[in-house]
Amino acid sequence: MTSPAAETILATPVTAASSVFPGDQDAIKQQFRTLAALWHPDHCSDPHASDVLAHLVALRDHLLHRGLPRTHTEKTIITQTRTLRISPLSIRQTDQAEIILGQSTFAQLFHADFQDLAAWEARAIGQFRYADLAMQVQMQPFLPQIEMDEPTQDGGRLIVSKRSGEDILLCDMLEKTGPLPAVHAAWVGSGLLNIAAWLTWSRICHGAIAPDTILIDPTTHSVRLMAGWCFSTPFGRRPQILPSRTLDLLPALASAGEVVDASVDLHLIRQTLREVLGDPAGSRLSSGLVPQPLADWINLPPVGDGIADYIAWQRVLRAAWGQPRFIPLDLDSDHIYGRA
Repeated sequence: MTSPAAETILATPVTAASSVFPGDQDAIKQQFRTLAALWHPDHCSDPHASDVLAHLVALRDHLLHRGLPRTHTEKTIITQTRTLRISPLSIRQTDQAEIILGQSTFAQLFHADFQDLAAWEARAIGQFRYADLAMQVQMQPFLPQIEMDEPTQDGGRLIVSKRSGEDILLCDMLEKTGPLPAVHAAWVGSGLLNIAAWLTWSRICHGAIAPDTILIDPTTHSVRLMAGWCFSTPFGRRPQILPSRTLDLLPALASAGEVVDASVDLHLIRQTLREVLGDPAGSRLSSGLVPQPLADWINLPPVGDGIADYIAWQRVLRAAWGQPRFIPLDLDSDHIYGRA
């Protein structure tokens, strides 16, 4: 048989493992045995043989094992009315709160010193508005809906929203699997720009769009903006506080008198896509890492508001890949958090 070149195999991320190992589990195992025999350094003179074999193992394991068994580390949170004992899938510290991903929950645990941010978070989520029932039905799956909001015994506050069983915190995915191929980064962009269009209609700047505020579901290509609403600010007003990542990207916002508009979130979406593609500085995008129309869109500043940017994004996708189609991603929650 003809084997893919070493460069092709080594450049294949685990999230595209099925391009090397298509088919069901038996087909994957057979293809692995065939390729492993070809690339075993005892028989192959290619100087990259050891690296290729190791990567073939990683690609195979990604498809077959779907993560290790989940750990059962317990976290106890004491509110003013109950004691909660949970086995978190992930815990992340952000500028505003500790994010705790549970089996079916997305929780933010605010320290007592950040009570004001907790109040802003709950108020912002409670004030989501929609033009009509159709917009509400369309947008609610991509936004948080608070199921529990309680003060904690130590003076903090716990805010809990529902998590779908396949939702993955974007920063967890990037840490576990590395960058996404461009064709999959594209649906992350589409989901974020759909939310940005609604934010423009609402005349709200979120101000904290980042891998640690976003949940994704690779099985349905859905994107949810779940955290950071405590930084949201109506258009035309000066934000009281912003996360350090936003100020690093847009330092002018720290200047007295600066107000926010839709462009803030559109810059944050572009930065998030750079991170999803593994090029936070954007310096390699035009070197063939992604189709040129996509590279241009990400690296050029936004023109217009979130609705205009979403329309422009659709043109970029057609220029890059033609008519839209669903391309499965070899990734689910078990790959990141392990099996139940």
